[in-house]
Amino acid sequence: INAQSQYQQALAQAQSLEQKLTDAQKQFNQQSIDIEKQLALLSSLKNEINENKTLLQAQSSELEQKETQVSDQAQLISQKNQTIDVVLAIVVIFVIITFLVTYLLLKNRRINNNLKATVVKLETTQSQLVEAEKLAALGGLVAGVAHELNTPLGISLTAVTTIADDAVALKEKVKSGSLTRSELDRFLDKFHEIDTLIQSNLDRCHRLIQSFKQISSDQIVAESRKIKLKDYASEIMNTLSVVMRKNNVSYAVTGENPEVNIDPGILNQVLNNLTTNALNHAFKHQEDKQITIQVSTINDRATIIFNDNGVGMDKHTTQKIFEPFFTTKRGKGGTGLGMNIVHNLVTTKLKGEISLSSELGKGSQFKISFPSEEVAL
Repeated sequence: INAQSQYQQALAQAQSLEQKLTDAQKQFNQQSIDIEKQLALLSSLKNEINENKTLLQAQSSELEQKETQVSDQAQLISQKNQTIDVVLAIVVIFVIITFLVTYLLLKNRRINNNLKATVVKLETTQSQLVEAEKLAALGGLVAGVAHELNTPLGISLTAVTTIADDAVALKEKVKSGSLTRSELDRFLDKFHEIDTLIQSNLDRCHRLIQSFKQISSDQIVAESRKIKLKDYASEIMNTLSVVMRKNNVSYAVTGENPEVNIDPGILNQVLNNLTTNALNHAFKHQEDKQITIQVSTINDRATIIFNDNGVGMDKHTTQKIFEPFFTTKRGKGGTGLGMNIVHNLVTTKLKGEISLSSELGKGSQFKISFPSEEVAL
């Protein structure tokens, strides 16, 4: 009986344990289901997070592309602005060059008209003097004046041709877009220098014609004014600097700077002729070619000493140099009028004196002296 009772108790305990086990198994299964659901939910959340991450990456890539596009567009706009600036600069330069070329063409036309007028004046003067039979050699005098005009007119024509060629080259550079500011500045500086040279030489032609007419008719025209002698002499030599550089000749103006009352055109013609004479006759194959002008005053008289370190002259030449038509280059372009004109201008218009001292191999010195006040009649 006890054994059966124990068996039943044990069986009841076993059944109770089985029931608990069954309940625990159910609970475990339920928890497993819940865990699987949570895992599925986590997997879904992970997939959603990955999808959102992918979407964010795509949006970030698209944003970077848009930023790149914006940057490219900004760069393109900047390049277009630079292109516009370059085009505007080219247009402005083209307008300036067009203006300069037009100005040069008009100036060249005026020069041609002046040349024609000069020829007409020379022919008219020649006709009048020949008909009056004042001088037997008037025909030679006219030819000599024409020769004297040849140098300034030749310089003017060469200068115009040079600047025209430079203008064409500058225009080509503008079209190709290779023009620099420094090249434009050099062109403008050269244009200004050539303009000054042309005006100076045309003025020289005009004054030569006037001097020819005055000398031929023994008339003296008063055009006197007060000038600083050294400063004005320096200006005259500066107008000749181009042709002097071409001949490798240096110059210097030294001494005092007195105020004198003269016709500046006379001084211009005198120094021009002296310089031209030195360039044509004084220098040969030497390397150090120099012209010096020294200015001073003594007892209300102005003195100009014109020196060159050229080959010098023999005694026969120094005695004949101021005579009309005397030249050491007869048949080679010389007419012998340049120094005769200088002598007439100094003695007749300046009421002064001119002398020459020279030796072969030691250069030449012209000394000009004239009153510093009221010299023009």
